[in-house]
Amino acid sequence: MSELIERLHHLFEFNAEAGQLIWRARPVEDFATVRGWKNFHTQFAGSVAGCINGEGYRLICVDRKLRGGHRLIWAYINGPIPVGMQVDHINGVRDDNRLENLRLVTNTENQRNSSMPRNNKSGVLGVSWHKGTLKWRAQISLDGRRKYLGSFGTLAAASDARAKALVDFGFHPSHGKVLANSPAAIRALAEEVRK
Repeated sequence: MSELIERLHHLFEFNAEAGQLIWRARPVEDFATVRGWKNFHTQFAGSVAGCINGEGYRLICVDRKLRGGHRLIWAYINGPIPVGMQVDHINGVRDDNRLENLRLVTNTENQRNSSMPRNNKSGVLGVSWHKGTLKWRAQISLDGRRKYLGSFGTLAAASDARAKALVDFGFHPSHGKVLANSPAAIRALAEEVRK
């Protein structure tokens, strides 16, 4: 077992049901001062490790280095993450670190399971309004390059072309979905209320 993995087992317990690392009570020898040990036990021992950043990921500080909670949990259970691999949240919820929601993927596979960007205005990933032609334009990104799928008279037709391309090119079923608490979902709900 690598040093980091041993360190993780020393510092944390894993709550598999919630997908959370919990700070363990630690011996006084782990701390520079008795006061530091007391402060740690008062504030952290037994509590969920880390905090949520602005992008929705849980970050945890281990030995003065911030790390993604999902990556730490993967390593805690499965061992070191191979070079060039990433840990993906299958359902797109960045703080859902339950093992059944995590998978080891390449960068390309991870990009094929991304959620709807916050600035999307059409409500469909890869579909945008083109002012010059007054049509909906559909496109898809493959290995870092955009592939033009066509221009369409309706949003539905452009969306259908995009959906077909997702299947044809092997994208994950949750790719481009709007998360329930995302800005795009809130915008869509607000539009429904206005109608």
